[in-house]
Amino acid sequence: MSGEVSILKMIRSTLHADFAAVSRTDLKDGYVSHIVDTDASPTAEKFETPILPTSCCATVISRQEPLILEGLTVDDSLPQCPMMKAEGLRAYIGVPIYANGRVVGAVEAICREPKMWSTLDLEHITKFARLVETLMPVEEKEVHVPRLRLVN
Repeated sequence: MSGEVSILKMIRSTLHADFAAVSRTDLKDGYVSHIVDTDASPTAEKFETPILPTSCCATVISRQEPLILEGLTVDDSLPQCPMMKAEGLRAYIGVPIYANGRVVGAVEAICREPKMWSTLDLEHITKFARLVETLMPVEEKEVHVPRLRLVN
């Protein structure tokens, strides 16, 4: 976990984000594990949540592509992430994490205020995602993503 925490701190610094997270499907069917680094906490937090179809990380995982939200709006075509709403977060950028050719999670940066993410921001977070992939233990690369269920 210490390698991922260092990467999260680099993501926050590089992208000027309030939050950075690594969210991964884990071996428990229907859950995502999160490691989150914030400007408000001296240590990273680790927790699990059900996979909610409206969450940003589930959207990245299910679409298997980057997701960029520059300002949280009430637009039914965009994910309406309950965590972002509850925490008052407005901007999100996340990219998939791959293992054995399958998407198994997301690397994310989140801001309290709306933000115009640049092409360079997307390049940076994508490179950080590739770095996270190199830190994943072998057993975590064997997750069977199609078994995961979205929780409504």
